[in-house]
This record gives sequence, structure tokens and C-alpha cells, in this order.
Amino acid sequence: MIPVWASPGVARPVSVQMTAAMSSLAGRVVAARAAAGALTVVGGDGWCGDAHAALDAGARGIFALHPRGVGASDLEALRSAAGTRPVFVERHRSPRSFVARVAELLAAPPLSATLPSLIDVAVSAPRNDLVDALADAVGWAATLSGTADLRPMRQTVTDHGAIGLLSASSADGAPGVAVTVSATVLAAGVGTGVLRATSLAPARLEVEIDLDAGTRTATVVDELGAVAAAPSFEDPVRAALRHALDRLDAGQGADDLDALRRDRACADALLARATSS
Repeated sequence: MIPVWASPGVARPVSVQMTAAMSSLAGRVVAARAAAGALTVVGGDGWCGDAHAALDAGARGIFALHPRGVGASDLEALRSAAGTRPVFVERHRSPRSFVARVAELLAAPPLSATLPSLIDVAVSAPRNDLVDALADAVGWAATLSGTADLRPMRQTVTDHGAIGLLSASSADGAPGVAVTVSATVLAAGVGTGVLRATSLAPARLEVEIDLDAGTRTATVVDELGAVAAAPSFEDPVRAALRHALDRLDAGQGADDLDALRRDRACADALLARATSS
């Protein structure tokens, strides 16, 4: 049994979902009264400070659920503070279990047969969530391109968002597929937003995450038609916790903060006012 403790900083709706998720996973977890020795759940705007406090109190590890608003330097400091203890990150627009399912599609025919000519990721979000949304878009671009080495080449920034061209180097250093990412500010009060990622090739992959509708879809389109990946009916918070528990049992989790730091740094660069080339 793994003790799990939810920090008071976790937003109440998510905290309620987490309590239900823990109840449904009663064979694997037990509710802890404090961070010491527990997998500590943090989230929201204050998640990084809560994570530091939990680590200082002796937490076994950190599970950051829908973290917001932390820059690359703060992430590096948290990585150092965690040491060998795992920090699992479940990002709002790139849930790890869904990303894993998409990666399986990419590795199998027909998507594995040819390289895409273009990867396009577009996201809409409230203004105060734009950087985090763009960081998630960069993360999806990395997944679809098969490389974490994504660097801003050109960008245009307006009061309503940004669009950027990224370079994607392949594993051997050769030029990779063209990648574009864009972020659009939603009008106040119209919702939380949608992320759409498309990999253009003879067999096309279309990914959509609609936060307001609570849907996640992945569709493969080729000359034979369109086939959608089987949907998951598991509660998203339960799936996230279960996935974190699996990784904790397997001794994994050291790369989450590195990936978030890379994507956040890229998003910050894309939203810079100066246009680079």
C-alpha cells in the first residue's frame, strides 16, 4: 500500500476527484495525514512551493496534477531539491496515459510507414493560462515529431496570441520535419480551450483535447478512411493517479520536470515580443 497525501493547495474540484480516485484504488493506496513518507499530490498556481514544502517534510515523491505558472529556473530548482525522489507531472493538455496511447499509434502502421511533412499544433486558452497551454502544445509537437530537440526559429506575437516555427532535429542531427505551433487567447468567460495537433503525411494523425467537453480523441486518416482510437472511460484523475503509481512502483519519474522545463522555456521564447530568425 502506498500512502498518498493531497496538499491543501490542490483546487477543490480536483481534490474531490482525487479523493474518489483514491477510494477506487483502495487496494493500492491509503490516505496519509501528512506529506512525510507519502506520495504528495500538488497542483494549481502554488504547486511548486507546496512541492518544496512536501519534500522538506520527507515526502516519498511528488505528483503534480495540472501544475500552472512556474518558469524554467523554478523547475530546475525543484529538480535539484527532489534529488532521487520522483516528481510525476500530469499536464492539463497532455495527460500521460493519453500521450502513451498516441505514441503507440505513431509506432505502428500506417503512421510508422512514412515521415510527416508537417506537424501543426494549435491551442486556445484564457490569457492567464496561455504560457502553460503553449508549453503543452510544444510537448505535443515533440511527441509527434519524435524528438525533444525543438527550438524556436521564427515567431509572431500579438495581443491575441502567438504563432511560431520550430526546428526539429532528428536523433542523428539531420534536419527533421517542419513544426508550427500557435496559441490563441480566448475571449473572457468563453471556456478553457481546445488543443489540436495534426501530423500531415499519407496517413494523417489528428489529436484533439477539449477541456470544456472533457474529451480526448486520436484519429488516423488514410486512403482507407478514418479510424479513431478507442476512447477511455476511466476518470481522468483516477487514470493519472494510477499511472503515477505504476511509475512509482517501477522506479520511474526522473524525466517529467526536464520535459516540462524544456517545453516551458520554448513557450517563453515563442511569446517573447522580439521576432527572431
